[in-house]
Parts: sequence; structure tokens; C-alpha cells
Amino acid sequence: MRHRATLDVNGHAFDIAYQVGGEGPPLLLIHGLGASSMAWHFQLERLAEGHRVFAIDLPGHGASPPPPGPVDGDLAADVVVAFLEQVLGGPAAVAGHSLGGALALLVTLRRPRLVSALALVSSAGLGRELSLSLRLMCLPGADRLVEVAGPWLVRAVGRVGPLRRRFAGGGAVDVLAPVLAEALDLYRERHAIRAFTTALRAVAGMRGQRARYVLADRLGELDVPVLVVWGSGDRVLPLVHGLRAAEAVRGRFEVLDCGHSPMLEAAARFTEVLREFLAGVAPRPALA
Repeated sequence: MRHRATLDVNGHAFDIAYQVGGEGPPLLLIHGLGASSMAWHFQLERLAEGHRVFAIDLPGHGASPPPPGPVDGDLAADVVVAFLEQVLGGPAAVAGHSLGGALALLVTLRRPRLVSALALVSSAGLGRELSLSLRLMCLPGADRLVEVAGPWLVRAVGRVGPLRRRFAGGGAVDVLAPVLAEALDLYRERHAIRAFTTALRAVAGMRGQRARYVLADRLGELDVPVLVVWGSGDRVLPLVHGLRAAEAVRGRFEVLDCGHSPMLEAAARFTEVLREFLAGVAPRPALA
């Protein structure tokens, strides 16, 4: 079940949907490009055993309606800051996947007192390299391609045995059913397709990730515990991005046997790694 909040972001109202559960130190989960809070379906239940877990739907994603104008990386980060301040009411551990990782990193650099720990999961923002498929999506007319190919790809993942096993990570719990069902619903909505391509073009182009959102040279500014998780077979963002980031912050680096989405493809192991990391994090006091 999703909850809703109206956030004041730089004087503008944003209607944001989110999922929440559990009790304990707060944890915010931020999904990646074209996804939703359902990307964390498996973690929402398991991590709620020891944390108050929030999973946000970014503007135009999931059940959050699109805003009147375009949302770039800076504005999306402002939305996350507003969510931390106005819904959680203070600091939290933050985990972000792909684009969500870049937003989590940007928020931590801008508002360090709001983040008690940072988990970067196959994170964007750590180098310019990006898969050719996503770079091509930045071209004019890509919206139509996503509209046509998106539902087919989602159905293929759910139907083809090897693909399904790969994305489920061989776990006993089938985390894919609700995720795929929501993905199909979203691809039927034009605003979801626009949100995908608009968000992508805001942070990337044909040359890869836009330089203004590549924050690798600022990792030394971080003063929080950092976990970096990557898939050994990630074809979207190169593994070396994660390796360099972990070295720069002297953080924990975990490479899992999966692709770009460890929280889905290796759900059980990923959740175990994240839980171990969070167990060593001291909660920060509420903001005065």
C-alpha cells in the first residue's frame, strides 16, 4: 500500500507517493531510472524487521504524478531533501540504485546532516561511461521506441525461464511478479514514458553521463559510512565505477553475481549485505 505526501519543494507543491513499514532507525530507498518503489519490493519486508523503511516514487515514476515542468537531477535531489525533512523529519540512512544512487550521493554532499549512511547500488554519477542502449535513448524519437518495446521487454522477462531466473537471482521468493505487473501498467501510461526519457536526457546524452552529475571527484568530501554494491555482469554502468568509488571513500565494496539490479537479481544476498552494513551505523540525532 502506498502513502502520499505533498512536499513543498522550492515553493512548488510535489505530490509524492511512497511505501513505508517497520520500526527502528529510518532508511530511505531511492529507485533508479524508469522504475518505482517496487524495485525494493523484497527489501521493504525484510529490512522492516529492524528499520523504519521508506521507499519513494520519484516524480513521474510509480504512483507519483508528473510535475508541470521537467525534472533534472538538481530538482530531483531537492525532492529527496524535502522528503527527508518533511516526511521523515530528520536524518536517515539512504540507499540509491542507479539514478537513485546519484541522487543519494548528491543529497549527501549538499546536506550531509540529513544522511547517516550511504549505500550506492550500481550507482550513476561515478563516471561518464554509460551503456550504448541508454545513450541511444537520448536521441529524438526514442520515446516512441520505449513505448513500443517497453511492454514487450517486460513480458519477455516474465515469460522466458532463463531471464526470469536471472532477474530473480535464484531466490526462493519470487520478487518479480508484483514488479513486472506494475512495470506493465506504467508502460501503458504515456506520462511514465515521458518521465523515463526526460529524466534520462537530464542526466545523460550521446556522450554518456553529463559531466555536471559526475561526482566521483567529490567522494573525498563524504563523512558518513559508505557501502558500494555492484553486479559483476552489469552492462549499464561499468564495475570499475564502483571499485574506484569504494577506494575513494574507503568503504565496503561488494560485488554480487548479477547484472545492473542487485536488489532484484540477487535479492537475498543483497538484503543480507545491506542489513550487515546498516547494523554498524549509529543513528544521527534529529535536526534541531
